[in-house]
Amino acid sequence: MLFVLILSLSLASATAVIEHRIVGDKVLTSMQLDDGVKVIRIPSDARTIEANEEFVLENDGIWKDLETSATSISFTSESYIDSGSDASFFISRNPLEIPAEVVLFLPDGATLDEDAIVFPGDYELSTNGQNIIVTWDEVEEEMLVEYSLSSGSGIWWYALLLVAILVLAWFFFRKTQSRKNLTTNLFGDEKRIVKYLAGKKKKSSWTKSIVDDLGISKVTLSRKLRSLEGKGLIKKVPHGNSNWVSLAK
Repeated sequence: MLFVLILSLSLASATAVIEHRIVGDKVLTSMQLDDGVKVIRIPSDARTIEANEEFVLENDGIWKDLETSATSISFTSESYIDSGSDASFFISRNPLEIPAEVVLFLPDGATLDEDAIVFPGDYELSTNGQNIIVTWDEVEEEMLVEYSLSSGSGIWWYALLLVAILVLAWFFFRKTQSRKNLTTNLFGDEKRIVKYLAGKKKKSSWTKSIVDDLGISKVTLSRKLRSLEGKGLIKKVPHGNSNWVSLAK
C-alpha cells in the first residue's frame, strides 16, 4: 500500500521542463511536456509558435490559451522583459497547470548583483561561460529575476577608437618629422628641390618639371642633384635626355 502511494505521488510530480533564453529584447521559450498537459497559457504577443502537434489558440486579453496534445512547444515573446535605466527584469509565470522545472538563460554579458531580486528563492545558479543560468526545480506560479546588462563592450570600442587615433597621430607626426629631417641641413636650391619632391604625390618628378617649376637652370639642377644623391637623399634614373628624380626611401 505504501509503495502504491509513493508511486502515485511520483507520477503526479512535475516532469515538464520550460527553458527561457533572453536574447536582446526578446525571450525564446521552449517547453518539453507530458501527454497530460492540454492547456498552456502563453503571452498574447507570442510569435513564431511551433509545436509537434496541431494546436488551437484562444485569445484572453493578456494571455492566450493554447490547447494541444503536443509535447514540444516553442515561441518568442517580448512581454517577459521589462527594462529600466538601472536594471532589467524577467517577469513570467508558469504557463502550465502543474509545477514545472524552469531554466532561465540571462543575456550574454548580463550580471546578477548580490542583492538582486530572484523569485522564487529556491534556485540554483550556474554558467556556460557566456550566460548566467538560473534554475528552479519546481515552479508553481510567478518568476521574477532582476539583472544588469554590462556596458563593458561600449567602453572597449571607445578604447580601441582612442588607440587608433593615437596611432594615426603618431604616424602623422613621424611622417612630418621625417620630412623636416630631410631639409634640416640643406640650404638654398637643395632645400627647395627636396621640398618640391616631398610635395609630389609619388615623391618624384622629371628634371624638366623641376627646372620649369622652380626656375633653376639645367646646369645648376644637375650640380644640386649630384650633391643630393651623394648625401643619399635622392635617386636618379636616366631616361633619354632627362632624368626621373625621386626621394630616397
